[in-house]
Amino acid sequence: MDETKLKLFEEVFMQSFSPTVITDANLSVGCHVLFANPAFCNMTGYALDELVGDSLKKLQGYETDPKVISYLKRCLINGEFFVGSTINYKKDGSSYNVYWNISPIRDDNGEIIYFVSSQQDISSLIKTKDKNILLAKSLDAVKNPILLLDDKFNIEFTNTSFRKLISILFKESHVDNFKSIVSSSDEGFFFNKIKQAIQSKNYFFLSSIKNIKDSSVIHVEIKISPVYEGEKIISHYIVLFNDVSKNVEREQELIYISHHDPLTGLNNRSYGEKILTEYYSDTRYNNIPLSLIFLDIDYFKNINDKYGHNTGDRMLKSISEVLKKSFRTSDHIIRWGGEEFIILLNKCSLELAVDLAERIRKNVEDYSDDEVGKITISLGVATLQPNETIHELISRADSALYQSKRNGRNQVTISS
Repeated sequence: MDETKLKLFEEVFMQSFSPTVITDANLSVGCHVLFANPAFCNMTGYALDELVGDSLKKLQGYETDPKVISYLKRCLINGEFFVGSTINYKKDGSSYNVYWNISPIRDDNGEIIYFVSSQQDISSLIKTKDKNILLAKSLDAVKNPILLLDDKFNIEFTNTSFRKLISILFKESHVDNFKSIVSSSDEGFFFNKIKQAIQSKNYFFLSSIKNIKDSSVIHVEIKISPVYEGEKIISHYIVLFNDVSKNVEREQELIYISHHDPLTGLNNRSYGEKILTEYYSDTRYNNIPLSLIFLDIDYFKNINDKYGHNTGDRMLKSISEVLKKSFRTSDHIIRWGGEEFIILLNKCSLELAVDLAERIRKNVEDYSDDEVGKITISLGVATLQPNETIHELISRADSALYQSKRNGRNQVTISS
């Protein structure tokens, strides 16, 4: 090799950013350093004259992995290429993680005369990796399901709680690709809601999801937090799930209690007035009929006086069950007070309302209690007239009811 090439190789060696060291191949006494570039000296903290003629064993310490060193020796003895990683020590005693490789250099006869080692301090990479592992473990320990998406909606991380949630809701216990999820029906509906929320920047919403195993419904509160790269560019989205089923169930329970009579399970008066107001507005706006049946249990006071209030309560519940089975699902049966009931019949003409009233009268008449015997009811029917108020409608039906009582009870009277 001419002098120009040698000079070039020397400059490349000395100016290389990669820490590099050349040793002899005397394995019997330990390979000694012949040359080391400035990058190697900076990494180890040793000056070149402190390294030349000495073994690189001086870089090893109590945390240096003996298995890696043993493997290194076998490679050197066998003249094989080596690559490995362990902990070395600088001149000041501080440790660093090193990743290095060693290549044997042979002469024209094939004999190994040198070893060239290229090394790299990977301490910062190890620390970053350790932090990422710690972060992943921390997120995995969180009880709330967590999903990490990149800006293309690819899944980059799911914690154990999320995978458990998926196994409950869908057929698969592990998901890798967002696009494969949204291509199927149930999963697609669920994850598309997340995608749409992100695209509309609606980062908080509630979702109800059906459990495929027992058909129960899980109510999930979903919070989405964008992760920014720089000030404006979003690189990822963290999706946090919170099972609020118990809260929703409790809220629904409270709503049910506020809307229903505790004894009969029918709509209570306050909720009935709310429904009547809504129906009244709908009738006026869309010009559709609204009818109302007002009914009262005949001689109910005599039942309480003769058999006691417990029997009276039982009869109220029994009559309520007869009422429930006698009307359309769209009708609202309201316990108006005491033994009085109102049935709201939306989109129902007077003629049909009278037929329904007569049917319920007959059903109650056919009912017989083992203790009390036969029971009857009196009913009044009215249909909303033009320019009539809600109170006027109720008053007309109530007047028709009392006309039925005056006429002998157990009958239907149509309001005039």
